[in-house]
Amino acid sequence: MLVEDEADLRERTERVLVDSGYVVHSFSTIAAARTAFKQTSKPYDLILSDAVLPDGMGPHLVLDLCAEQTNLAALIMTGYTDERID
Repeated sequence: MLVEDEADLRERTERVLVDSGYVVHSFSTIAAARTAFKQTSKPYDLILSDAVLPDGMGPHLVLDLCAEQTNLAALIMTGYTDERID
């Protein structure tokens, strides 16, 4: 699962991952990622999420999804270096 709101970065990241052999489901919002997570019949292996998204904080999404699927690995990425990241 890839969660990134910036379309160009999301598309490039997805392309690199797919070219490396990964199956990627990408989303631009936390809401869309949560909906997909609840609707899938196959568990995710990894969530790669931006830290700051328009509808919330990526780390909060990661914590929530990892609580529901305890074997879910996570990686947070960000371009921010200021206090907006908690």
